[in-house]
Amino acid sequence: MSGGRLVLVGLVVATLIALLGWQTHRERLVRVCLDTGGEWDGPRSLCREPVRPILQRDYQRSRG
Repeated sequence: MSGGRLVLVGLVVATLIALLGWQTHRERLVRVCLDTGGEWDGPRSLCREPVRPILQRDYQRSRG
């Protein structure tokens, strides 16, 4: 293998390892959030308290 290919293979492997690490970290965050009774808001990457149905209905009514 040439030096360029070795560098490319190294970059691909490093990227895959980084992505697997990131995925493991995110799964741990979600698990902790759900175990503590929160709701995971994926697009915002936030753990928040669940909204009770009555409060949610009042909130939607006030916005609409």
